[in-house]
Amino acid sequence: MVSASVQVGNSGGEKKNHNEKGFTQVPNELIEFFANPPFRISERENRIIWFLIRELTGYHAKFKPITIDQFTQGTGMPKQNLIPAIKDLIQKNVLTRKRISGLRTWIYGFNEELLTRTVVGEPIQTCQAGSKVVDLMHFKVTKVMTSKVVKSDIFKNRRAALVAATQPSKYNQIKRNKSLHREIQAFIESRPRATKGRWERFILETLEANPDDQDILSLAIQRVETTKKDFFGKPILASSIGLFEKSEWRSIKTAFLAILQKEKEEQDKEAKRKENEELVRAAKIREESGIDINNISPIFQRYAHMKGTI
Repeated sequence: MVSASVQVGNSGGEKKNHNEKGFTQVPNELIEFFANPPFRISERENRIIWFLIRELTGYHAKFKPITIDQFTQGTGMPKQNLIPAIKDLIQKNVLTRKRISGLRTWIYGFNEELLTRTVVGEPIQTCQAGSKVVDLMHFKVTKVMTSKVVKSDIFKNRRAALVAATQPSKYNQIKRNKSLHREIQAFIESRPRATKGRWERFILETLEANPDDQDILSLAIQRVETTKKDFFGKPILASSIGLFEKSEWRSIKTAFLAILQKEKEEQDKEAKRKENEELVRAAKIREESGIDINNISPIFQRYAHMKGTI
């Protein structure tokens, strides 16, 4: 990443060029759009948007080659959560994704038809993608860098990777600071190796943001695992963890509580129906037996009630 040249106004109203570090100029139109979007933007999608504001607008780029690994590093989301969220933003026409000849990496940018401005000032015309230089105005690869430059970049990337490896893992910090219920711990331990890590990460990340939802989370997972159906009653075609990873916990929680409320209402309705049937049956038996409840002793009244004859 390189720092961008920004315009800073002084007290006299003049503008001077400064090579500032740590600042991103964002157009008002871009801020206003995402402050009050015309459609729902999930938490995961919002993290991607802020990452792109930094990567695109922060470097005066309308489009830029961005790898999935860069998305993962910038947002902190695993690929199984990241890729569906990117696709959702593309379907909502928030993002534009392009493929150009000679470059394996997708080029991403905000949809200019939806947003009035995405950068402040003149956008950059070229950018570097690995060993290649991309023309962002005509969407083509213009030249390939020398092997000396490539080796230098590889060395820098390796050094950055070694530094990142020595940093404490955010996931491990969540795991150390979170005390799970026995039911959830037992569930995680019972998962097969292929999905155990995904379940553990989803549960820990969810409870980090919603520490009071352990009981409802445990019930929701138990229900899906038992019924093998989603919260609309449809069979789950893939794994259960995929259902939870693709949706926000708040949406899952709302749907699950709605199901519990509906089931409770149905149970109450069924109990009331049975009670009415018992009353009708008891009245019918009393009428057929000809018993006058006013002319028998309280003891026999209780006995008759127990036998269901009155």
